[in-house]
Amino acid sequence: MSWGTLVGTIIGAVLGIGSTLTADRVRWRRERALNGALARRELYGQFLGALIATRMKLSELLRDDECGAGERRRQASNLLHGGGAYELRYQIRITAPSDVVDKVEVAFQTLRSMRDCVAEGLETDSPEYTHARELHRAAASDLTAAMRHELASHLGADWL
Repeated sequence: MSWGTLVGTIIGAVLGIGSTLTADRVRWRRERALNGALARRELYGQFLGALIATRMKLSELLRDDECGAGERRRQASNLLHGGGAYELRYQIRITAPSDVVDKVEVAFQTLRSMRDCVAEGLETDSPEYTHARELHRAAASDLTAAMRHELASHLGADWL
């Protein structure tokens, strides 16, 4: 066997192995990004569900005429702490991009404002409660749009 054939064989093997390794690395990165986006989609859904459930329970508590002021304050606090939004919020803070995290914080703070209105025993048609509710709805809508945009950038528009 001549040196030319041997060198050509070695170069061909190195190129073949190198291209295979490069393709595997690209595939691994793509799968890793996809898995991260799918995990964030699940987390985002859980957080939005926790916000909605807590908001609905706060509204129900506010309409409960038999609940005393002290009990209403306690229940309002428990609803916010027990609804899961706190824990999910911290998970989002370590996995989501900063623009989504900022909107999560706004949505959570507006939910706290609603909780404060309920704890104070305001009426459902009071200007303070109405304002807090509308701010929360707008914040939740902005958050949902940001989450959808962020996921679409990784998953593509087809996942919607």
